[in-house]
Amino acid sequence: MFRRVTIIRTWRAEFLWALACFAAIQLALAVAIERWLQDVRDPEYVEKLERLQARQSETPHARLVLVLGSSRTLLGLEAGRLSESLKDENTLVFNFGLKGVGPRLQLVYLRRLLAAGVQPDWLFVEVIPVLFNHSAERTLEEDWFNGARLGRTEVRFLRPYCSQPLRLMRQWWLGRCLPCSIHHEELRDFLALDASEDGLAYPSAMGKMDDYGWQPVVSTVSPDQRQRSTELTHRQYAPSFRGFELAARPAQALYDLLKLCRARGIRVALLVPPEGSEFRALYTPAMNAGADRLLKTLSKSFEVPLIDARTWVPDSCFWDSHHLLPDGAAAFTTRFECEALRPLLQAKPSPPCELPAD
Repeated sequence: MFRRVTIIRTWRAEFLWALACFAAIQLALAVAIERWLQDVRDPEYVEKLERLQARQSETPHARLVLVLGSSRTLLGLEAGRLSESLKDENTLVFNFGLKGVGPRLQLVYLRRLLAAGVQPDWLFVEVIPVLFNHSAERTLEEDWFNGARLGRTEVRFLRPYCSQPLRLMRQWWLGRCLPCSIHHEELRDFLALDASEDGLAYPSAMGKMDDYGWQPVVSTVSPDQRQRSTELTHRQYAPSFRGFELAARPAQALYDLLKLCRARGIRVALLVPPEGSEFRALYTPAMNAGADRLLKTLSKSFEVPLIDARTWVPDSCFWDSHHLLPDGAAAFTTRFECEALRPLLQAKPSPPCELPAD
C-alpha cells in the first residue's frame, strides 16, 4: 500500500513538473513571438517586407509604387515586369498583396510599413466592394484573418474597426497562450522541420513568389476545375450578396487609411481588381449602387483616382472567377500600366486640399 501511494505521488509530481515546463515553454514562445519572431507571427508579411527592402536597396533613389491588396493582387499583378518597363523612369513597382487582406488589415500593414521606413510615392489600394457589405453576421474580412498574426498594440488599435472585437481578442489570446498549437506550421518553417534532405521545403499548390511580390498559381486549369472552383467561390461569398448594408467599420478603416496617406504626403489611387462575369453576376443592384456610392464619395472627398478594373480581363483568364491565372495576370498588368500607372505617374501633383470632415 505504501509503495502504491509513493508511485502515485511520484507520477503526480512528474506530471506537475511536466505541466509547469510546458507552461514555461509556451510563455517563452509567446513573448518571443510577440516581441521578436514576427516571421513566426506573420510570415507572409515579413517575406514581402524583406523582398521590398531588398529591391529598394538595389535602387535606393527610385520612386516607389506600392500596390496593397489581397490574394487578388498577389496573384494578379506582375510588378517586376512593370519595374523593368519603368526602369528608365527610375520607378520601382512592388506587389504587396497578402492573402485574406481587406481594408482593416491594409491600414495595419500600411502603419507597419511606415514604421519600418517604407514611404511609397504612390500607393494603389485594392478595394473589393463585397467587403463593405454587412449583410451577414460579420464582414468577410473578419472571417478571413486571424488575430494571432497581429501584435498586442495592433489588436488594441484594430478593435474599434471590428464588429466582433471579442472574437479578435480571443484569437490573439489563444495565439499567445498556445503558440505551439496556433503557430505550429510557422514554427516548423522557422525551425526548418519540414525541409527535405536537399534543403528544399515541401512544394505547395502556389507557385514561387518572385522578387517583386507576385506569386502565380498553376499555369493551366481544366474546365472542370474552373467550374468546381467557381462554385466554391459562390458558396464562400453567398452570405455577403444579400442586399446591401454599408459596413461602417471597414469603410472607416479605408477612410482613415486615406487620411494617413494624405498626412504623410503619399499619393493614392483606389483600385477595384478584375472579376469574372459569374462573380459580377452575384452583385445585387443594391450592392452595386451602395458600393459605387461609397467609392465615388471617397474618391471625390480625397481627390484620389478610382480605377475600376472589374471588366478588364476575360473569364478564361480566371481559375475561380476572381483569382487570375498567369495569362490573366499578364493581361491585367499590361492594361494597368497603360491605363492607370503611366497616366498617373506622368500627371502633375494637384495642390493639397483640406481633409474632409470626420
